[in-house]
Amino acid sequence: MSDADPGPGRGQETPAARQLVLLDLDGTVYEAGVLVPGAAEALAALRADGHVLRLCTNTDSQSTGGLLAWLQGMGLDARPGELFTPVTAARRLLGESDEARALLLVSRAVAAELGEACQVTLQSSPA
Repeated sequence: MSDADPGPGRGQETPAARQLVLLDLDGTVYEAGVLVPGAAEALAALRADGHVLRLCTNTDSQSTGGLLAWLQGMGLDARPGELFTPVTAARRLLGESDEARALLLVSRAVAAELGEACQVTLQSSPA
């Protein structure tokens, strides 16, 4: 076999193996409430290549739906199931037990989301 002939199946581009891609949001995908140039296109290219995306943030003051809507409003194709936050982690943990209870010191939207996963009693202070 010569250098000019790489042989059967060689020299052809093969698709990259499907991988899990973790993307931090603040400072990577957006900065100061504005998408980083090329971020939306990069996510689209990763999806097109078959990769699994997780958009990660430590934001715990917004519900998952509220954060998704905010990201989509910036022009990011953020999808349910891709967003991973402390709220989604807590919801999953609380949902694993029929006896889960929680004292929620969070916004009403987050409390409502977590309340779907466990038995909670919400008390609000006059404000």
